Amino acid sequence: MNSRYRITKRLLTIVLVGTAVISMIVWFGLHQRNRSAVQIAEQTEAAPTQAVSETAPAPEAVSNALESIPTLTGELPPVIPISLAPFFAEPENGVWSSKPWSYFSIGTQTYCGVEFNIQGVIQLGSPGSVQSKRLYRGNVTVSLAVTNFTDNGMVITELGTNIGCIHLLGATRYSGEATPGMKIAEVVWHYANSDVRRTPVEYAVHTRDWKRVRFEQPGRVSAPGAKVVWRADERAGDDRNMRLYRFALANPAPGHAVKQLEFRSAMANAALFFTALTLDPLKLGQRPDDSPDLEETDPPPARTLEILVQDSTGRMIPGARVRSMYELKQDGKTSRVNKSLVTDANGVCVFKFADADMEKLELSAWQEESETSGRKMVWETRAGDIIPVSYTFKLGNGITIGGLVVDESDIPIAEAKLNFYRFWTGSDEMNKRGDHPDFSNRNATTDAQGRWQMKGLPPEMLDRIGFEVKHPDFTGTSMNVGGSATDEAKFRNGTHKIVLKRGLIVRGKVTDEFNSPIKDAQVWAGDRNTRERQDKRTDTNGEFRFTNIKEGDVRFSVMAKGRTPEVKTATVKPDMPEIIFKLIPGKLIRALVQNVAGEPLPGTRVSLESPTGGVAESYEFNTTTDTEGRFEWDGAPDEPVQFYFYKEGYEQKRGQRLKQNEDNIVTLRKGRNVQGWVVDSDTQKPITKFRVGVGRNHEAGTSRFYADYPGMKDYSDANGAFTVALNEEQNNAIKAEADDYAEKVEQLPAAENGVVQIVLKLKPSSALRGVLVNPQGAPVPGATVALTEGDSIGSSFQLRNGRLSSYDRSSKLVTTDASGNFTLPSPPETGGDVVASSESGFARASVAQVRGSGQLVLQGFGRIEGTIKIGGQPVAGQEFGFSMQNIGISPDWQSYKTSSDEQGRFSFDKVPAGESSVIRLIKNSDTSWTHSHKTPVVVEAGKTAQVSFGDDGAVIKGQVLFETPLPEGEKMNFSGSLNTKMPDPPRNFSSPQEAQAFYNSPEWKALTKQAKHFAVSISPDGTLVMDSIPPGEYTLRVMANKPGTQLWDRKTAATGTMTVTIPENANPFSPINIGEIILKPVQKQ
Repeated sequence: MNSRYRITKRLLTIVLVGTAVISMIVWFGLHQRNRSAVQIAEQTEAAPTQAVSETAPAPEAVSNALESIPTLTGELPPVIPISLAPFFAEPENGVWSSKPWSYFSIGTQTYCGVEFNIQGVIQLGSPGSVQSKRLYRGNVTVSLAVTNFTDNGMVITELGTNIGCIHLLGATRYSGEATPGMKIAEVVWHYANSDVRRTPVEYAVHTRDWKRVRFEQPGRVSAPGAKVVWRADERAGDDRNMRLYRFALANPAPGHAVKQLEFRSAMANAALFFTALTLDPLKLGQRPDDSPDLEETDPPPARTLEILVQDSTGRMIPGARVRSMYELKQDGKTSRVNKSLVTDANGVCVFKFADADMEKLELSAWQEESETSGRKMVWETRAGDIIPVSYTFKLGNGITIGGLVVDESDIPIAEAKLNFYRFWTGSDEMNKRGDHPDFSNRNATTDAQGRWQMKGLPPEMLDRIGFEVKHPDFTGTSMNVGGSATDEAKFRNGTHKIVLKRGLIVRGKVTDEFNSPIKDAQVWAGDRNTRERQDKRTDTNGEFRFTNIKEGDVRFSVMAKGRTPEVKTATVKPDMPEIIFKLIPGKLIRALVQNVAGEPLPGTRVSLESPTGGVAESYEFNTTTDTEGRFEWDGAPDEPVQFYFYKEGYEQKRGQRLKQNEDNIVTLRKGRNVQGWVVDSDTQKPITKFRVGVGRNHEAGTSRFYADYPGMKDYSDANGAFTVALNEEQNNAIKAEADDYAEKVEQLPAAENGVVQIVLKLKPSSALRGVLVNPQGAPVPGATVALTEGDSIGSSFQLRNGRLSSYDRSSKLVTTDASGNFTLPSPPETGGDVVASSESGFARASVAQVRGSGQLVLQGFGRIEGTIKIGGQPVAGQEFGFSMQNIGISPDWQSYKTSSDEQGRFSFDKVPAGESSVIRLIKNSDTSWTHSHKTPVVVEAGKTAQVSFGDDGAVIKGQVLFETPLPEGEKMNFSGSLNTKMPDPPRNFSSPQEAQAFYNSPEWKALTKQAKHFAVSISPDGTLVMDSIPPGEYTLRVMANKPGTQLWDRKTAATGTMTVTIPENANPFSPINIGEIILKPVQKQ
């Protein structure tokens, strides 16, 4: 035997005898079912920390120390598995109900010779989980100094006295940005003598992500004894294997009794979770383990891509971050995999891959805490792109922004957290190929003076970068860096001030119909998918308490088992009364989910949707079907509700209404695959480069197509062939487009054996190509150019800070290149306008004019000045907006909204030249306005146009009353409109096409264009006033709405209409009294 491992006979005898005695005592105490009780400490409760010692040694030091610890043989003392059931919390443990975790064996399992008690999962938080709106805990504490009773009364105390090490079964999530050696968590050892020690848990040393990435480095985790002990039988939805690691941590002070084990997140770029905890009286490395490491290995990579990262001067950047996202297609399934890399001292890193299965590679590069801005490069092999052997990123020159966070007393707020993120609008091409600017999520914290700073923002992306501000003592807020020119200027010079308001406390109670308290009812404050939303559980008295709720109208909702959900909008204010929910017995909804063959589908996810589609805004219901494919909800409301169904491998089903107290059957069908070809309609020859997207076409025979995520995809194929998978049952249409062809939208034919075959014939149509120039003829690079359809009901484009944007995925919006050139695909054969905008001006021309001249000329901005008078007197505080609806553009609300001063004067700056309108804004709630008194105006470049309101037309007064008086204390919001009386259209159209022809007829369009529309201002007491109404016959409509947090969520309770006639030469100084407008209750649908 090597001298390092030689043990004397006397020492060996002492060890064996002592071990046997300890084993008998421990075994006798632990053999019974009653194992040690455990308890979880509140996250806010600090463990005793009188004496704090240094952290545990690094894994390398532990590895060296293990060389002197022999592995024991023979009769060994048993381990002590800990039941973690008392620690479980939703939504952490919810993952165990879904595949492939459903194949994992729950209960007592043995790995590496260690017994584990597996019942669920404990998930710690991380920045990634916070960003994903997962409210996982930051720390969990297990108390070990407890009393353990056995059947014969024997008592074993302080189990921690025999802990040599602990064994954990787990892995990490949200690990896309994690790097080897990064500290992701720590175990804090709290001893009975108040001593405290810490042991770090490091990424790729002890454990790593539960989903394996191909060619991950290092090939195996490096901590002694750490290994993969379980792999899923089937792959996850992104086609990656799932796994669990077993790793052990040595007790830093084995001679002391351990009172508590605290598992604390490091809030790093990976979130630790564990499914089991076992205590071991043996030291780390002493327990024999000859089990295999189930970590997968990769074949040698077929390809490598060398990535170089430089700044704008060509200097190499060491330590730059590089993130990859690649799409693989295997067995007809597409999976997406993320991987994180860091450049070496020479600014280089290497990405390894097997390109045989790769359809798309997306690389992002950036440097943290740097003034350089990030870049992204995207290759799509299905579109003909070739991935090179080497690629160089040249990071741009970013800008630095900053500001100050204060409270309402202008006192700086320290430790406020700012989370910056990039967002997309409808016109943004999420699949954009090639090299372009990029921005990755980042965080900042205010200092003691409340100041913050963020470096390296791409200047061309400021209107796509938002951030939220949070502090535990205040209600948060969110902003857009490029939201307005004024705010952007302040951000750039570091003077922007954000004021946070202190939140309020809201208390309430939930009872049944007999006023008995309901325990564990779920209560929500705020709308779903909003940053302000909170949730609580009621206590034994049925009471709940929210803190940090913003002042104003807030929606509260509640659910309890077997009870009808309830929603209330309450006005939150200081010293408000408690909110009382009285829940009556709920309705029963039950259903069987099956496939088309009638076979049940267990594990199907079921969620409640809002009445208008999408997730429910208030209370939430989520479940999965049981082993027989069934689910039931005994707390359903007594009103129609919609459900969403999802099962991997099947098409998602949305908007399903289920009947109460009936056996509903929901049938899901397997996902369809589209096999298609794109050809020239004239020659029937294949078009080799094209774009295809699938989605929904709500109006058959029209081009109103909505592409589902991720939008249109590029393809390159010599035969014009493509394949695309359908994962939505509502997918009923497909769209194809190509350069110099008119786009085509067609309904999808029925599938045969799960395959949809279609040939898309595109009609040749030259793209609109031109160059944007200034008045002197010089090209204008970097400007936005859009194709509009003229005077439209809704505005497809928004104008903000000299740039056009759109939330419509089908909109045509491009950016001019370095030479001012632009190409707009598939313009209409007749009609249509081309508009362009930059910081220096605006341009508009017809499609025919641009096609004829090849140019679009940018004109400088103008200005509008106006006045308002009522009854001969100037009006202060009247709000106005600027409209470009005549060309389908909506100017930015913040930049083009103003109000009159004491002299009734107002103005707009940086107004695009041409025809537009000024509108009065009539406020009908705290957060909404109605347009009124639309007044045309023509603006010339570099000049000021004048517009005036008031001093003509009639002043109308009236009183709004309810036919049925409101209950005492109930509030209503009033809104109304006065519109030119229109002739009645035909009552019955023979077809949708006939109706469309009628409303598109020149006669009806002429009447619509001449019609006038005015908003009605109604005070809370029902007093109605309108001014400046020209002569004519009008229809007055008034509505009373129940208060709601969103305009579209307010339910109309009562309405009233009447005809109003304004005579010629009405005197504005003599109001016309129209009398009482009676509102009648709206009948429930």
